[in-house]
Amino acid sequence: MQRKRRNKYIVIFLVGVMIITFPLLTNYLYDRKVNKLEISYDNFVSKIDSREDNITVLNNLLMEKNKELYDNKQKEFLNYEISYEETLINLTEYGFNDNVIGFLEIPSINIKLPIYLGANEHNMQLGAVHLTGTSYPIGGINTNSVIAAHRGYYMAEMFRHIDKINVGDKLYLKNYNSNFEYIAVKKEIIKPTALDKLTIQEGKDMITIISCHPFPYNYQRYVVYFERSL
Repeated sequence: MQRKRRNKYIVIFLVGVMIITFPLLTNYLYDRKVNKLEISYDNFVSKIDSREDNITVLNNLLMEKNKELYDNKQKEFLNYEISYEETLINLTEYGFNDNVIGFLEIPSINIKLPIYLGANEHNMQLGAVHLTGTSYPIGGINTNSVIAAHRGYYMAEMFRHIDKINVGDKLYLKNYNSNFEYIAVKKEIIKPTALDKLTIQEGKDMITIISCHPFPYNYQRYVVYFERSL
């Protein structure tokens, strides 16, 4: 009887250890995967001279798209005429290995994530995603790139601790062309349909990150606005 009871306690203990360590292990493995992806991305960028024509064409296209979004006041995005899940630009056509346009890092919550174009569920399982219909993350006045991620995907934390970001915290963005630094200026909880809260702000260069709220539900959105000093 005592042996059975002891075995029961051992099983309970082992289950407890697994519950505690599994998220740590999966997050560690995910971080390693992101690091390898970033190394591959950096290698591509370091050889960018051999693909200069493609990169120039891509950069000009994204700048043009951002200007169009500003000029038409993101009409299609606000009227749901374009799905933010769509991937309208395929980076592999410009020499990239996949549709990762860059990486974001927020030291205050200890995350670094790849940014995929198109906020569909497949991409969200891989990292952060850019919402189509918002500015592409290449910097510039009159831009606001909206980037979403899960509030705790089973394989990684991602934006799990988005609510721990404070005004004044920094966000670092790296793409194929430049490195940028942004500062958190505001936090807000909004409805999922409040797309007007995600639009371009006159004269500003912004990154807005967004995730579900409250954790672990999704009937609201937690938003943090970052601005770049110009």
